[in-house]
Amino acid sequence: MTAQRPDFIGLGTQKGGTTTLHQLLQSHPDVFLPAAKELHCFDQQPDRPRSSYEQQFEKATADQRCGEITPFFMFHPDVPARIHDLLPEVKLIVLLRDTVERALSRVFHSRRRRFEPRQPAEAQLCGS
Repeated sequence: MTAQRPDFIGLGTQKGGTTTLHQLLQSHPDVFLPAAKELHCFDQQPDRPRSSYEQQFEKATADQRCGEITPFFMFHPDVPARIHDLLPEVKLIVLLRDTVERALSRVFHSRRRRFEPRQPAEAQLCGS
């Protein structure tokens, strides 16, 4: 039996909608996503065995589309080549968001977690 591999990979920016996409796709019966949202196989674990990556999709049925969502793939310089080497036909779903809205969302997120004590107008938005 041929190992199941992803048909698509979702990537994007922080506070750009990848969690919402993951939740929506996970609830669709024709889509299989691994239990973990972010696998990091192509950025943080590039030497991980191929079989270990494919095991993430072994519970998918033959009629389901497989995918994974790891936003940081968009920013790591070695990820495109690594993905292409293993999954040359995979489709990429890239989520982007208006820069100002995303920066404000990040500030509000940081304030909720008490990482940012300042009001949005005073908060440092560099590195957002």
